[in-house]
Amino acid sequence: MEAVIEMRIPREEVERRAESILGRYGIKGIPVDPLVIASIEKIAVKNAVFKDQNVSGLISKQGNEISIYVRNEDAANRKKFTIAHELGHFFLHLQEVDGDFVEFSGAHQYENPNREIEANQFASAMLMPRNHLETAWQMGLSIDEMAKKFGVSADSMKYRLVDLGFLSVGMI
Repeated sequence: MEAVIEMRIPREEVERRAESILGRYGIKGIPVDPLVIASIEKIAVKNAVFKDQNVSGLISKQGNEISIYVRNEDAANRKKFTIAHELGHFFLHLQEVDGDFVEFSGAHQYENPNREIEANQFASAMLMPRNHLETAWQMGLSIDEMAKKFGVSADSMKYRLVDLGFLSVGMI
């Protein structure tokens, strides 16, 4: 059986879609609360206990009901990123799916690495919008100060700054 290779959505397009979602829902400030977007989209967000400790979240579509499950014991910032990541799957991958669908994030990420990369990029762009990040960077805020301001972990902030070219990998 031949493997099917899906084309990856370019980072710039993922970024544009995240910005479009923020605009669509009138979200202009930071920190961004992905629960607001989930609520508007009528996506239930629930805490869960996963058998596999490497799973941090999943999105499930059964009929017209869509739910996001996040690992109960994760820290608030981790849950926030997981919700934004799962919303990435919703906006980037789930729109064209007919019928039931489950997408795990964590242990099963290598089943479709392109989708996981795209969902991570979407979550980063949603939670740390480029325009706000540029302003914070120009103000000379530290990574920790920026992370606190955006309501994300310092690690998420570092990855976003590298992704946008503000930092090089060697600087973190």
